[in-house]
Amino acid sequence: MIDLAVNGLTKYFGAELVLDNLSMEIHQGDRVAVVGPNGCGKTTLFRVLANLEPKDEGDIHLRRGAIVGYLAQTPDYGQQLVADVLQASFRETLAMQAKLQQLEFSLGKLTGSELDRALEEYASMQTAFELAGGYCLQERLNRIQQGLKIPDGFLQRPFSQLSGGEQSRVGLAKTLLQEPDILLLDEPTNHLDLDSLAWLEDFLRQYEGTVAAISHDRYFLDAMANVTFEIQNGQAVSWSGNYSRFRLQKQEHLLQQQAVYENQQKKVAAMEATIKKLRMWGAQGDNEKFFKRAASIEKRLEKMETIERPKLSEDSVALRLDSAGRAGKDTLVCDDLHFGYEQLALLRGAALHVRWGERLALVGENGSGKTTLLRLLQGLETPHKGSIRWASSAKVGWLDQMVTFADENHSILDCFRDTCPMTEGQARNILAKFLFRSQDVFKTVGNLSGGERSRLRLCQLMHGVYNVLVLDEPTNHLDIPAMEALEEALQEFPGTLLMVSHDRYFINKSVNAVVELRQGRLHRYLGDFDAYWQARQERLKDQRAPTGGQESTAHSRSSQRATVSSRQRERELEQLESDLSRWEDELTRLRQELADAGSDAEKAQKLFAQQKLLEPQIEEAMERWLELQDA
Repeated sequence: MIDLAVNGLTKYFGAELVLDNLSMEIHQGDRVAVVGPNGCGKTTLFRVLANLEPKDEGDIHLRRGAIVGYLAQTPDYGQQLVADVLQASFRETLAMQAKLQQLEFSLGKLTGSELDRALEEYASMQTAFELAGGYCLQERLNRIQQGLKIPDGFLQRPFSQLSGGEQSRVGLAKTLLQEPDILLLDEPTNHLDLDSLAWLEDFLRQYEGTVAAISHDRYFLDAMANVTFEIQNGQAVSWSGNYSRFRLQKQEHLLQQQAVYENQQKKVAAMEATIKKLRMWGAQGDNEKFFKRAASIEKRLEKMETIERPKLSEDSVALRLDSAGRAGKDTLVCDDLHFGYEQLALLRGAALHVRWGERLALVGENGSGKTTLLRLLQGLETPHKGSIRWASSAKVGWLDQMVTFADENHSILDCFRDTCPMTEGQARNILAKFLFRSQDVFKTVGNLSGGERSRLRLCQLMHGVYNVLVLDEPTNHLDIPAMEALEEALQEFPGTLLMVSHDRYFINKSVNAVVELRQGRLHRYLGDFDAYWQARQERLKDQRAPTGGQESTAHSRSSQRATVSSRQRERELEQLESDLSRWEDELTRLRQELADAGSDAEKAQKLFAQQKLLEPQIEEAMERWLELQDA
């Protein structure tokens, strides 16, 4: 059954055509991903479907009785208390509850026919209240509050006093509490941490209605969607499957289009060559038949429907990373870091050892101290205790969440040339690849949006020379084509990478280890995000295992032993890593001296004996390291 059908939808903003004769169908129960570059009209489409923007032309048909719920990117409920915002989602049900309470109070005072009528009204309203889910309102509210991490302390605060991220979570909670037949969600994953993202994906999979979501979170789109609509040139193209499936299908389709285009071009070239030959032969032999035949082919050529050359690549940022050579085997070593603010301790003995060429993602709950740790590494904060040591040859490129520039009054062009000296022509060619074209390069950087600032800073990073990159939420403000270009550049970057990100898809593409900041300490997991998340879920499952009585006591003791064992394991791993690093350096030195020994047989024999003693020691330590990693 079709929940929503759109036919010939056209929408202008002033003279700009945003939606051009767009048509689409969404079926009941569909999970729809809506994708396309920034500015293609995705949000405008949702606002028109939610009846918040007028359409200029076209028809929109909803299934009879279907209710549409819409989540805006930036919800605004003014001075309303958060409790009132959330309870507005079931205002009618709460009104029924109040009416039932009034009837209950009055039943004891009525007699005869008045009592009979009141009892009938009470029974009817009680049935309606039950069907509306009135008896599980608080359960629904608690479930969504916990899933989106909205504490009870927020409920009596004015909505306007919340941070942007808190407002987004409250707006999402309100929309989900409404339980509409069709959910239209515009960037629902903004400001959600990893636990809330996983909760939302599970919630939407179980949701009884239809869901359509605009999102740059490709992991989320893969988890929730069974249909993908791509908005391109003002129209909607439908693809079956989630985001990754859509990408594969689109690439196959473009390659097929390219083959058809190339075949037509060959046919056109052959026809044009035939026309040229026929005219030449007609002129040479003064034969009208050749000219008529050429004219006939020419008419066929004119009537041929021309196939446009397909665009095989997106118009996106073209990134390239240069390396400044090696940054030393131990690129970064942090020991026993302690740091906090007043009563809030963020780091409690955190340790981190980053080797050359490693690619690490730093994850953790919102507020756990990830950005604070990066500020410590950058020297913008000083640890209360502990040490931070960068390799002397480390040349670090930084991307902060809030990008600022030395002179906010400079133009984009001047700002770029300040850090990357080159001619104006060279700079403008590079900036064009980052979508700063024509007169845009003369914009003042102080007037740039968050996304434009990130693009400009990335442009500086890509054309600087670094061997270490530290990136704080690098995909914020980027559309999907720009994210994919950044992924490709990072995959080719030969240096060391440390980044904070909530983008699970991006993490999977870019790293070989995940470091979780939890309760003030850093815990390393080998592999990508999926490997980390599986290990984390198993750990949480073990912690939630039910216990009781003597079993509880035994389990408590077991947990204490496990905690001790875990700490011992971490210490042993750190010691092994330190030993291996030292022994490998020693082995390298011995091999070099052995190569330089030349004809000095006595020295060579001595060095060879030392090497033979060291090699099994390293092998044994590596085997133990692997055992501990798998434990």
